[in-house]
Amino acid sequence: MKFEISDGAVEFSIKHVYVAGWTGRDKKAVDHHIEELSAIGIKPPSTVPLYYRVSNSLLTQRTAIEVLGTGTSGEVEPLLLQKGGKLWIGLASDHTDRELEAHSVAASKQICLKPCATTLWKYDDVKGHIDELLLSCSIKENGEWNTYQEGALSAIRPLTELISGASFGDNSA
Repeated sequence: MKFEISDGAVEFSIKHVYVAGWTGRDKKAVDHHIEELSAIGIKPPSTVPLYYRVSNSLLTQRTAIEVLGTGTSGEVEPLLLQKGGKLWIGLASDHTDRELEAHSVAASKQICLKPCATTLWKYDDVKGHIDELLLSCSIKENGEWNTYQEGALSAIRPLTELISGASFGDNSA
């Protein structure tokens, strides 16, 4: 995959892709979310956070993806890539089949492509203000764009903590 960076472009051969779930910093909010999902039949995670390894072919830079049915949705997430000992940050979507999630969260993560942006930043250049970065995404409903998700990176666990839990190797996303 090719990404734009401040001084040109960089290519990555993606070998491993992990999706981290249940990553909120506020334990009470995470527990409440787990209870809400349990009420609709979704099994609680075995650990918090929980890492799902998905096929590396699911990461895509397509501007549109096809899904089966109407029960899917995405959420804007930080994308972390490692190459040559350097860490890069960008944006991606953990697009998931919400109906399948009731049967298997792991399977629901595997069924949809994971769109990602084409721009990356050096992690070292943003780490001093990483918690201030805002993530936002919109969805088109009834012909109008509406904010679907918006929040600061400070709402999720520190990215360095998530990285250490995912057993990242070089060329991981």
